[in-house]
Amino acid sequence: MASTVKGAAGAVGRILLPRLDSIDGELKSINTRIDSVNTRIDSVNSRIDSSTNELRAEIKAVDIKVSEMDKRLTTRIDSVDGKIGSLRNEMSSEIDSVRTEVGSVRSEVGSVRNEMSSTRSELLAGMSRVEQKVDSLAGRFDMIKDVEELKVKVAELEKRR
Repeated sequence: MASTVKGAAGAVGRILLPRLDSIDGELKSINTRIDSVNTRIDSVNSRIDSSTNELRAEIKAVDIKVSEMDKRLTTRIDSVDGKIGSLRNEMSSEIDSVRTEVGSVRSEVGSVRNEMSSTRSELLAGMSRVEQKVDSLAGRFDMIKDVEELKVKVAELEKRR
């Protein structure tokens, strides 16, 4: 029996050995391809890491630039706000000054109107007195005319006598 088992094992070995050698060769080929793929994956990972590091550096540089621009803009905005506040105060002061001047001018205009009204009243009173005198003189002229006419009539009467 031992010899039959050995014979059977030898026969199985002869049948399977070439197939096992073939499978072993295929496994070596697969392992070689897997190693090649792993090498390519490592290469890709290395490039991804490099690109990631470059991108991080660029992002950091952009972040620094944005921070600097933000600081400059904040400074400028604060400056503009200060100037606007200063201009607002100046304008408010100027408006108050103009309001004061307008009030003064209105007061002066009121005084001038009162003076004009007073002067108008004085002129009207003066004109009224002048008209009365003219009327009085007109009456005197009428009397002088009448006296002259009387003189002429008296002279005529005397001539007739």
